[in-house]
Amino acid sequence: MTTELSTFLDTVKKPELHIHFRGCLNANLFCNMLLQRRKEDHDQDLLSHLSQQIREYILSCHRCQAFLAALAKIPYHVSSLEELKQEDRKYLQQLCRNLWHYNKPRDFFSTYLLTGALGKQAKHYFPLADHFASYLKKQNIVYAELIFSVGEYLDMGMSIDEIKILLAYIHNQVQAVGSQVYYIFDLVRNFPIDVSIKRLEMLLEHNIDHFVAITLGGDETIHETGDFKKLFDIAAHAGLSLSCHAGEFADHTSVEQAVHILGAKRIGHGVQAIHSQKTLEILKDQSITVEVCPTSNQHTGIWKNIQTHPARTFFEMGIPISFASDDPGLFTTSLHQELSIAHTVLGFSIEELKTTLDYGFQSTFQKHTISRETI
Repeated sequence: MTTELSTFLDTVKKPELHIHFRGCLNANLFCNMLLQRRKEDHDQDLLSHLSQQIREYILSCHRCQAFLAALAKIPYHVSSLEELKQEDRKYLQQLCRNLWHYNKPRDFFSTYLLTGALGKQAKHYFPLADHFASYLKKQNIVYAELIFSVGEYLDMGMSIDEIKILLAYIHNQVQAVGSQVYYIFDLVRNFPIDVSIKRLEMLLEHNIDHFVAITLGGDETIHETGDFKKLFDIAAHAGLSLSCHAGEFADHTSVEQAVHILGAKRIGHGVQAIHSQKTLEILKDQSITVEVCPTSNQHTGIWKNIQTHPARTFFEMGIPISFASDDPGLFTTSLHQELSIAHTVLGFSIEELKTTLDYGFQSTFQKHTISRETI
């Protein structure tokens, strides 16, 4: 890394528009949080609060089975990796690191779902909130929109009151490091559409602070993106902003449906748009910001050669883009790393990187105009 790039990354103020809360978990933090939960709750079945479908998905993964079997042999009084004998600690860490390596999308989804084993109370996730705030400070991220998969927490039995406690704690920790955070609730395609509609209506009744937008993550092949029109109409009528993961695992038509049918103003990932000139023109003409996540796309296998990632083409066409880390803990990356890749691999100059940061600030979903100079 050149001195110029290093200085730029360390000093420039940054927005982060596409980052998932549980995606911030790294392997060591996950192990320590899980051990702490076992000590406090004496829970023999760490998956008991998860749905049968999710339990079966996790247990179909041999890596998850091996990790859980090793964890079950550890005495309940152990609350951190440091308390284990060196041999046991190294073995558990290796099994956990195996979970953080993905050969196919199913490997990633198994690990992500396993992180739900951390529990269904707000306190179980406080260490992750602390870690998230620390991450923002280290990356000089002064503004973040955190994607919170609220349906997953509700599905595992976390109450609305507990969710509000957790979100308030995250907000306070982020404020303490001098940053701002707002929430985008991911209603996840994997849930039945009518269930997601009921959940959105319930969330709106509770007037959750700093809740500014919804998005739609999950498996794009389960439903057509346009099938969620009623859900997005309800959100728009309530004054929420609209984002959508699209053109990640599905083709470019998912992006077109997200814009034309759902009314999304930002697209998460969107890489498959590169295969359609028509889709690219739609993004350009309507100034739809694409949240680009090169490392994530490489890890999930949807864009294996990062050197040909379409972010550069998007930018040169005049499509607003904002680099993002997506799941920095799960993919062992950071916003600094994504910007470094943009510079050293994709050929973005420092001035062009500043332009992408400006695009990010201009595309935020909070109500006040912000920029690198004013925030």
